This record gives sequence, structure tokens and C-alpha cells, in this order.
Amino acid sequence: MIFALTILRGFSYVFFSQNVLLGTTIAISLGIFSPIALLMAAIGNLVGILAAMLLGVKQSVIETGAFGFNGILIGVMVAFYVKQIPMAILLTVIASAAAALIYYLFFKNNVPALAFPFALTGWGILIFLKYFKLY
Repeated sequence: MIFALTILRGFSYVFFSQNVLLGTTIAISLGIFSPIALLMAAIGNLVGILAAMLLGVKQSVIETGAFGFNGILIGVMVAFYVKQIPMAILLTVIASAAAALIYYLFFKNNVPALAFPFALTGWGILIFLKYFKLY
């Protein structure tokens, strides 16, 4: 139950909130308008949460959803630019793990990261896609 609440808080953290109802609304809305974007966002969220666990972040911090929201943004971006599902999943997993690591480095040093990890990894994905002519 707590894990599901953490996932929903990750969705609400996109709007810098920790409200489960808002997270549920965002997830449902995303699923209605783009089921693939919801899938990629959920994968990014899960990867961010799992990366935080592997990095040894306190459970109470993970439960805020802060470590999942960059993965959500990455997942939605990848769903928009990459139409091959296996490639989209691979890029979402790699970029979400990298974003969680970047977020962790900022968090550990008491520096607010906000969406900087998403912006950095997002540009990395776009450069990768352009270089290999996948976009």
C-alpha cells in the first residue's frame, strides 16, 4: 500500500505536491490521453524509486515521491519522441536511473535539484536520438 502511495506521490510531485489524489488524477488523465506515455511515466517513476532504494535513501524521503518525478517527466518525453516501444523502455530506464543519481547527488549536498536532472538527461536523450538518426 505504501509503495502505491509513493508512486502516486511521484506523479503529484510533477506539480511539486505530495497529494495522492492529485497524483491519481494526473496518472488517470495521462492514461486517457496517452496510454504509452502513462506506461513510460510509470516505468520512469519505478526506476527512480528503485534507484533511490539502491542508493540508500531513507524510506521517509523516498515516500515523498521526489525521486520518481524526474523519471515521470523522462518517460513522457521519451513516449513523445520514440515510437519503438523496446527502445523507449530502454531509454526511459537508463535516463531515469541517471536522473535519480543526479538528483541524489544534489539531495545529498542539500542543493535543490528540482527538474534539473530531467533537463540534463532529456537533452542527452535528444542528442542521442539525433546523432543516431532515431528522431
